[in-house]
Amino acid sequence: AAAGFSELLTYMPHTHPLYPPLARQHLRHLRGLLRVQETEAGGGGIDAGAWHQLLDDRQSYCELTCTALVGYALCHALHPQGEKGGKGQKGPALADYVNSPAERLEMRTAVRAAFRAVAARVSLGLEGGRAGMVADACTDTGTLKTREEYFSRKAESGHDDRAGSVCLLFAVEFRRLLEEEEE
Repeated sequence: AAAGFSELLTYMPHTHPLYPPLARQHLRHLRGLLRVQETEAGGGGIDAGAWHQLLDDRQSYCELTCTALVGYALCHALHPQGEKGGKGQKGPALADYVNSPAERLEMRTAVRAAFRAVAARVSLGLEGGRAGMVADACTDTGTLKTREEYFSRKAESGHDDRAGSVCLLFAVEFRRLLEEEEE
């Protein structure tokens, strides 16, 4: 949902009357997600910065695609020039709705931690393994009826185009954010 909201705000004119309330709603959602980001370095040291398969249940595993998509959405919220193609737009960009330097720092810290968690779950093939292998991606099953069904759903590891593509999406946005910080 966070990534989809980011895309909506990317292409919606900043002067549209619904942009300000939607931007505020999206940031409330992101703030809520920050509260459930994993801070412990469990899982062999790779869990810090990830989000769990069930966001509010620390017993569920730290999940790759959720972490990549939330990281992507946080990058969008921090782009100082607005979102993709937003440089020429009139009106405040999403980043202008971030409340304070402290909140901006909290989001940047969360993005960096998320990127480390994602990078730890994607093989670059540098150590003789196959590049592009992923770990801890949820099976794409859609909505399930019970928590138990989510817990019994297996985590995918190995080659997974869907998981790999959202990791690349996050990596591109993260790089853009780093470049903007350098300017």
